Amino acid sequence: MSGIYLTDPHHHQTVPAPAGALAFVQSITNSKTSGGGVTTITATLGNNPVWGNALVAFLSTVDNTGIAPATPDGWTLVNSDTAGSGEPMGIAIFVKVAAQVEPKAITVAAAGGGWEVVSLHIEEWEGTDQSSPVDKNNLNDETGGTSLTASTGSTGTLSQADEACIAQCAFRDNDFDDANDSQWTAAFTHVDFASMTNWFGADLTTAWAWDVVSATTAVTATLTVTGGNAEERLSGIVTLKKSS
Repeated sequence: MSGIYLTDPHHHQTVPAPAGALAFVQSITNSKTSGGGVTTITATLGNNPVWGNALVAFLSTVDNTGIAPATPDGWTLVNSDTAGSGEPMGIAIFVKVAAQVEPKAITVAAAGGGWEVVSLHIEEWEGTDQSSPVDKNNLNDETGGTSLTASTGSTGTLSQADEACIAQCAFRDNDFDDANDSQWTAAFTHVDFASMTNWFGADLTTAWAWDVVSATTAVTATLTVTGGNAEERLSGIVTLKKSS
């Protein structure tokens, strides 16, 4: 930390001066499966997040009834959706500005009942707008058809240049090969991949990637997987503004 601090006029508290360039810091993914019994999931970062950095959480689920997540304490729900028949897929995006003492572990709970399969992915970014880090977001329901390519849909035109664009693409199956950079939209960097099933046949594959986009343009991320069959998809994207 630089040792320079600013006064937040809205909350009357001292906050750290924004970091330099917008940059990815760290990430973690955790996945769990059960026959409708996963009521909470926790992901633990390798290091405590730095005060003032942005934290983004993506939740990806499959269950019998489309169970929504509860928003974790101190976090803000950016967007969420459940889609598909039979065993609906779910997605949720949360964001938080790291507190002065921010724990490494983040837990998300089901609002009622339990998920059959669930993945929780957390990323930390520095150099973000501390007062209002999120600019754009979009969720894209493709459960009405099947394909080996998933799309987040468009963010709409970004409000400024140099925004972090973080994408999640999810497929309702578990037999795909691990993804890499070349399978994502050009310039996106592959971060992580999770594939799982349970004994009731609820399958889910989810992958995450990011890009720092230098122009005020609309952004869409796509991922094409290999090794399996065409499946339903539910994906999303969120963008983070840089500090001014």
